[in-house]
Amino acid sequence: MKTLRRRTLRAAPLSASSNWSDYPQALTHYTPDESRQKLDWVRRILETTQPARVLDIGANTGDFSALAASLGAEVVALERDAASADRISLRSRQRNLPILTILADLARPTPAAGWRNAESLALLPRLVAQFDLVLMLAVIHHLLLMEQVPLSEILALCHRLTRRHLVLEWVPADDPMFQGLLRGRDDLYGSLSEADLLDACANRFRLIDRRPLANGRILLLFEKIPSDKIEEC
Repeated sequence: MKTLRRRTLRAAPLSASSNWSDYPQALTHYTPDESRQKLDWVRRILETTQPARVLDIGANTGDFSALAASLGAEVVALERDAASADRISLRSRQRNLPILTILADLARPTPAAGWRNAESLALLPRLVAQFDLVLMLAVIHHLLLMEQVPLSEILALCHRLTRRHLVLEWVPADDPMFQGLLRGRDDLYGSLSEADLLDACANRFRLIDRRPLANGRILLLFEKIPSDKIEEC
């Protein structure tokens, strides 16, 4: 078995590549200064909240997963792009970081499988209420525009996943990346605003920090309202 494993590793490509794994090299909607501001803000939030466990949804190249892990958190990096997930896994091994990389799509989570659906458990039940902080950086517009998931449903899931805090990056409707995914559905999504996001958060989260960037994107830190404190609508 050890010989087979060594042969398999030698036969595997050293580094896979995809549009998302090469994302930093193709980054045009972030200047170096804006990228640094974003990283510094997330670092400050992590240092302030001190989460023991972090879920990074749409982890991409794993920069923020690695940041959280370097500050002492155990991290689950959820990424649906195989090449990106491979790079996160390689990076965590090389730097000995406590990051578990899961290749999965939040919009299409894997179900339970096997005998009596008990051999492999469904993804979402394994994640619910397991994390002190959930990161969703530049993910919501993908779920909205590509997967047609309503804002309220996205925030309801976030409320189930985190025990304490939620960090979001809001991408406005006039952002180039938002426009690229909009594809003529302006009547449905073209007028979405930060106010709509805050409405979806109401009764689930309270806003405790906000950082607008020069490119129009907004970084937000929310604190979870416990389920027993949520008022009936």
